[in-house]
Amino acid sequence: MSSPFNDSRSQAAVGKVRSALLCQSPQDFLDYKNSDPLRDLSSVVRLDLDILRTSQSLERNGSRVMANQEQDIGIRLPPGKPGFFRYRTCICLIVTFAMLLFSLDAIFYQGIVPHIPGLVGNTLSKIGIQVYETNTSAHSAPSWYFPFPKGQRHQPSLPLDVSNATAYIDNLRNGSNGSFTLGPVASGGEYSTQASSEITEVLREKLKNLDIEPAEDHVFKSPFIVTPTVYPQPKKQQANDGVRTKVISVFNAPAWYRRPGLPNLMAYNRDFHQCPYYKCEVDMEAKKLQHADMVIFFVGAIGSRPPPPRPVGQIWVKAYWESPIHYGYPKNYAPWKSVFNLTYNFRVDSDIFAPNNFLAWRHRSELLSDEEYLQIALKKKKPVAWWVSNCNTQSKRQEYVQEMKKYIDVDIYGKCGNLKCTKTTMAFCKQQLNTTYSFYLSFENSLCRDYITEKFYRNFESRTHIVPVVRGGANYHRYFPPEGFIDAKLFPKARDLALYLQKLAADPVKYARMLREKDRLVTLGYKHDWCDLCRQLHTTGFPAKTIPDIKAWSHSKTCSEPNDIR
Repeated sequence: MSSPFNDSRSQAAVGKVRSALLCQSPQDFLDYKNSDPLRDLSSVVRLDLDILRTSQSLERNGSRVMANQEQDIGIRLPPGKPGFFRYRTCICLIVTFAMLLFSLDAIFYQGIVPHIPGLVGNTLSKIGIQVYETNTSAHSAPSWYFPFPKGQRHQPSLPLDVSNATAYIDNLRNGSNGSFTLGPVASGGEYSTQASSEITEVLREKLKNLDIEPAEDHVFKSPFIVTPTVYPQPKKQQANDGVRTKVISVFNAPAWYRRPGLPNLMAYNRDFHQCPYYKCEVDMEAKKLQHADMVIFFVGAIGSRPPPPRPVGQIWVKAYWESPIHYGYPKNYAPWKSVFNLTYNFRVDSDIFAPNNFLAWRHRSELLSDEEYLQIALKKKKPVAWWVSNCNTQSKRQEYVQEMKKYIDVDIYGKCGNLKCTKTTMAFCKQQLNTTYSFYLSFENSLCRDYITEKFYRNFESRTHIVPVVRGGANYHRYFPPEGFIDAKLFPKARDLALYLQKLAADPVKYARMLREKDRLVTLGYKHDWCDLCRQLHTTGFPAKTIPDIKAWSHSKTCSEPNDIR
């Protein structure tokens, strides 16, 4: 069945919401939201008729109906008689069809969209339906997952497909990256970013369906470029039988981590339903702190609290995803100095490595032809764009760009520039960014070890035809193929970088080659693999160690001052 959203006006409307999600990572969301029209955006609800087809199978014992693999929606009903189920299903379809008409009106007039979340949530809850979000990003999903026809290769397609109205709008309000999946199990992911341990032919075929190639097929190796583990229908390990459930408690979970807008949802496999080892539980409210096997502490938000009582053998984990420039430790540091066993953040040397994003190798069949890339290059009209809201930073990126502007045109959008985008012009702005400019400045606010945010990863979203220029504290050339980006670190001063960009922008053949190399990678989205954490708790465990000085680990000689401006 074809989608009712294939006309150009609808695509443009949906594109507004898709484009608004360029700010993906929670680490930079607070920095970005003040000027980003995302917070004021009237959301567009896409209810594709394809998702209205539900599975004919009914599990009598649990009275649960799930969408099949070709659908984006799952519904869960409480136990009841089959007749009652049919009654509710009819109501569901009627309500959903009404929502479709309602949403079409909202797409073109946008006056009533802010009321949709309450309408959807209240209506569905009254008839006993729980709508859930899952975690596979659309940009690495099969080609039929995209709302745009596959033939429209040059249509900018950022990672979003909307099938769940309530969860989607709540995601927008809470700064999510808008990643959804087909999963047949609530909150379960079709794949995880944890590297797969064995590349079987079955896995290879599943990865192909996701338009991804195994990292093992490529010479370039990096902890940031992974082969996702696929969890379509996990085989439950016998080791789960008779095993005590492991409890992972979070001492002070921030809002973006707890997802307060979605209280019934456990995103990113946090319900462990898809996991081969599933005897784990996450306690976000620290209610089971004394019984937890592992406790995660967000050290930058501890405040003046002392360490809680600690049972023997409990693993304490230091977590935080801001750069060391932007967080510290309690004034009374001594009680916290040597209590942590593990580190959990974006640094490669962390015990639990969890960067702001992961990349995967795009399947070669999804790359455009050399001629198509050349045509994209020839249509570029402006050299450099930069979208920024935090003007005064440790990296002095504002001063760096001002020096660049003496030698090359740089259009600056957002709070720190003279170009603005309102909610009505957002789609146009993002399309301009994708089609008009040759380079995007992915400049970090801090020059700290391995600190890489969405400013870099957003350039690897599906069909984003722009080359990133990076400036940060990470060793980019060690972690990413250097042919697909430009590192400011290779140029002594801002002037040298500007002159090089000017020269490259004037060479469409060379630029097209770089664009093709950049397109070999695709972002997998922001997700941490709770399945692997549960597996490790039940099997190999974690190294028995104590970090002697956690502040020294995170803050000592991990950031540098800029010396490349002029």
